[in-house]
Amino acid sequence: MKKTLLIFSLLTLVFIGCSKDDQESESVTPANEKFFNEGKNQDGTEILFSVKYNADKNVERLEIGEYGMFSYTYDDNKISEMDAFLNVNRNFSFTYDADGHIIAFTENGQTTTVFYNPELQSYLYEKANGDQETIFVDADGDPKKFVYYNKLNDAYYTTTVLYEMGNYKGIFTNTNNPMLATCIAVPGHRVFFYSKGLTKKPIKAVVENETVTEYENTYDNQGFLETSFHSTFEGPIFNHYNYIKL
Repeated sequence: MKKTLLIFSLLTLVFIGCSKDDQESESVTPANEKFFNEGKNQDGTEILFSVKYNADKNVERLEIGEYGMFSYTYDDNKISEMDAFLNVNRNFSFTYDADGHIIAFTENGQTTTVFYNPELQSYLYEKANGDQETIFVDADGDPKKFVYYNKLNDAYYTTTVLYEMGNYKGIFTNTNNPMLATCIAVPGHRVFFYSKGLTKKPIKAVVENETVTEYENTYDNQGFLETSFHSTFEGPIFNHYNYIKL
């Protein structure tokens, strides 16, 4: 009798252990099916920003708390239009060359030409007041440097973005990165790009002229960005990143 009970107990433990392992393995989302859903504050009580995707798993809507929302329309997997719901609602359309690089954007019937330099992987355009903006990108399409020329002051202002080295994954790893089009059309709001980590690779540091802001990041067991912390003049910024399976 005791021997029978012992065998039964062992079988029960094996069954429970296997069931637990099966549940844990089933709960792990494959890395290529993992998509960012929403970013929350440190205690998880407030949604700071969120992303919605279309049927092609491209970014369809980016909501940034109380600041506003960006909505994207696609043609052949390229952003053809963008609605920016900020203090004033704005609509932009984009024109591309044969290789898929932005060469112009239009707002309210006014078209601005964008000059793409393939050697530098940079996009340059000039505003009506003579100011110029140049955005340099890397192979992933992540902006890596911004150079702003102020014609009135005849001065250049530079921002450099440094990314984590190694096999780390940012929130746009498995989808398109809409930040180039967004930063070209509404450069004054690229602070969202910095503060929220809206990139394919995690941001390690941002250098604005001579001011260096370092990011303290943590990652889950698949290498996806899990939390990020950095300090600003307005106070510390902490983001906790949540993901869903698509």
